[in-house]
Parts: sequence; C-alpha cells; structure tokens
Amino acid sequence: MDSNCFIVGQVILGEISKKCQGAGICKVLVDMEKLVLSSGYCQKYQGKAKITKEYEDRLVFAFDKSSMSEETIARFFSKPKFVVGTSYLLDQEICRQLDVKKGLIREGEYIIHDHASTFEIRFKIHFLEEKVPSSDLFSNKRWIINQ
Repeated sequence: MDSNCFIVGQVILGEISKKCQGAGICKVLVDMEKLVLSSGYCQKYQGKAKITKEYEDRLVFAFDKSSMSEETIARFFSKPKFVVGTSYLLDQEICRQLDVKKGLIREGEYIIHDHASTFEIRFKIHFLEEKVPSSDLFSNKRWIINQ
C-alpha cells in the first residue's frame, strides 16, 4: 500500500453526461482555483475527499463528512454502496500527482465504509490501452480496457 501518495480534491457528485444529475462522480477538482472559476459544473452535490493511491490499480476516496451538506450525504452515502452511474475518466492531473496510469472508474456499485468523520470508498482503476481525450469519453467510440 502506498499511503504516502495522496491528494485532496473537491469532488462534484453526479454524472457529467446528465449535467451532474444521477449517481457517481461528475468531476474531481484538485486545483482549488479551478473550483472557484468553474461555472460549467453543478456544485450542488459536492464534498472534499482525500484521494490515496492504495495499489497500482486502486484509489481510496475518503470523503470528509463535515464538507458535505445533509442533502449530499442523504443522496449519495445513505445506502451501503456508492453508485457510479457512468464510468469516470480519471483526470490527467490526478494521474500525474498520484503516479497512476490513465484509466477509468467503471460504472457499478462500490462499498461505502462509514467511519466517524469520513465515508471511505475503494475504486478499482481500469487502465486504458490508448489515450482517451476527455471530450471523447461520452462519444459512441468504444475504448479497449485492460481487465
């Protein structure tokens, strides 16, 4: 486990393809200036998370409960599993800072570990065999993913 390698980011919850509605991760902002300047993302459901590289193919998101509204907690963290409705392409900056290969957090359900001050979720990274431009993530083109 590489617990010394982590970043803190603001996680906008929802699906980018549904204008931040739905379930999952819409965007992770690791540069707080971008958060202030970002007008293109719904910021209704969000929270601060410590993102740790646990293994080469696994990231742990520890969501700070105090950084989220009651509505956000009720909507995304009230059930035993966190739902990712649309696969989330890891941002290039996150990959660089955590020293992980470009990849996806696939749609699916992920167990929520409820701790005193955080909700912790472990996401497996599915690596891409080719570079995917962010603008093409939601196109009809199929991307080959290593299992």
